[in-house]
Amino acid sequence: MYNSTDKHFQRKNKWFQTIRHSVFCNLTLKDNSGGLYVKKIMTTVFTFLKRRNYKHNCQVGYSSMNSVLFVMKYTDQQLHSLSLTRAKLPRHVAIIMDGNGRWARARGQLRAAGHKAGVERLRELIRFSSDTGIRALTLYAFSSENWVRPEAEVRVLCNLLVEYFNKEIVELHANQVCIRAIGDLSAFPARVQKAVRAAEAKTAENPGLKLNIALNYGARAELLRAAIACCKRAIETCQLPVQADFEEHLYTAGLPDVDLMIRTSGELRLSNFLLYQLAYAELYFADCFWPDFTKEEYMRALRAYAERGRRFGGL
Repeated sequence: MYNSTDKHFQRKNKWFQTIRHSVFCNLTLKDNSGGLYVKKIMTTVFTFLKRRNYKHNCQVGYSSMNSVLFVMKYTDQQLHSLSLTRAKLPRHVAIIMDGNGRWARARGQLRAAGHKAGVERLRELIRFSSDTGIRALTLYAFSSENWVRPEAEVRVLCNLLVEYFNKEIVELHANQVCIRAIGDLSAFPARVQKAVRAAEAKTAENPGLKLNIALNYGARAELLRAAIACCKRAIETCQLPVQADFEEHLYTAGLPDVDLMIRTSGELRLSNFLLYQLAYAELYFADCFWPDFTKEEYMRALRAYAERGRRFGGL
């Protein structure tokens, strides 16, 4: 066991800005070389782990998205045993978590029970995404259209949001997950806003999985927001915006476009979710309701994605 105060490690390894160790044995290392010394750094990491008798299986990877070197819990061999290949994993997964109410009704329970079961499903899938090296996960938790639901149900959803952020933040932070809320939070009660902002602030510097939670989110509103910002800049600078300027004003700025979009419950539509970011995404529709979308179902979706031929307009 070690930490960032290990003088020998700091003295011998000048490439690292920060070292973080998670309770799930994921090591995350940042470098400021732009990737020029990645191979040398990887060799040093393995030497260090061997010297310290680090017993846990691990796999070193590099993310060019944010110049972060990280050690993932699942090795290539372990992924292969699950019929997964790291090179064919999506960088960014987006999920429409649909069917909580119908799941509860099918069991003779209140809709609130379905929403609670849906929240419980999150823990396993977020951890699996992080441990396999998926770099971004965006979850459609509450759409801008969901306000038309009964007031009691909206209140239950708000309570679950507060409970989730307060209960899970310690584990998410320890696992180096970076939380970002996308959408207009101003419509939520103050206690919801406070819980979300606290989680964002606590995990802001974490270089692991980028966990985006869509709250009061609508893609049309996001696109309009970005267009207005671009128009304002164009007036101020007297220059027409380019695509990169527009993308800077999206909630997902700095992240890769979605590679895989998953929707549960058998519904075959996008429901105003990430319309810009899904331009070249592979779409996967699962027949089960969200509370039944287990890690095994998730892996099935990842395997289906790996079998797709992604040509992006080419041959």
